[in-house]
Amino acid sequence: MNKHLLTFIFLVSITACTKTDPTPASDLVGNWRLVGYVRNALTSSAPVSVPSDKTVLVTFASDGTFNETYSNTRPVEYAFLGCGPGSYELTDKQIRIQAVCMSSLSGRVFDLVAVDSKRLSISTGAGSLGYYNFERQ
Repeated sequence: MNKHLLTFIFLVSITACTKTDPTPASDLVGNWRLVGYVRNALTSSAPVSVPSDKTVLVTFASDGTFNETYSNTRPVEYAFLGCGPGSYELTDKQIRIQAVCMSSLSGRVFDLVAVDSKRLSISTGAGSLGYYNFERQ
């Protein structure tokens, strides 16, 4: 009985001490080209690929500013937020973006799915099937 109790306490203490490291802001900082997205898989199951001759560039600066710019396209054709400049905050596995055209002062929160030296993938939030994929520029 004591061995089982000791084993249980040991396992609980190990899992209680496990901590997931938040994503470093430096991983996110830079210019990201939008390559594909599904805004909401419940309303449109077809993924959208941004053609190589059109550019939607999203910039996360080290000072917490955010910008979205376009080359050879318009937000009505291909876009991430379609809002232009603003600010962002990275918290653990989420990115909160506040931009000038948003109706909510608290901005919009995205779940960080993956980020590395070449790719960024975010989802439109818990319970949503929408996503955005970017390549580092």
